[in-house]
Amino acid sequence: MSILEFLGDINGIAQLWAPDGQFLGWLSSDWFDQTSISNPSGLYGSSSGIYSIRNPSGMYGSASGMYSPYNINSLYPPVIVYRGQPVLVVTKNPCVLTKGLPIVDPDLMLSVYTKQVTLDPVAA
Repeated sequence: MSILEFLGDINGIAQLWAPDGQFLGWLSSDWFDQTSISNPSGLYGSSSGIYSIRNPSGMYGSASGMYSPYNINSLYPPVIVYRGQPVLVVTKNPCVLTKGLPIVDPDLMLSVYTKQVTLDPVAA
């Protein structure tokens, strides 16, 4: 199973956690769930949420944040937790020590949970 397939399979049932113990949201494509990384107005999914990896000025989303997956030098990127176990490291740092866990690029991960709006020609 590829990482993309795995990310699709864990939609709504896995979480993102920072190494400092901060919950960073559910990996979910549900835009209305306040705890989803896809909620554009939530703490975990908006570009201004204090716990969002989408916040380019925040500790968890900036290019210089110690726990940010976008900091290419971060030694402490967030992890995806599934069934109580860390399963993937989310980072742009290709040299980070992962204790054997695979790495996933944060943009790739977020793209899996971003809904594409399409018009249904039958309903139109």
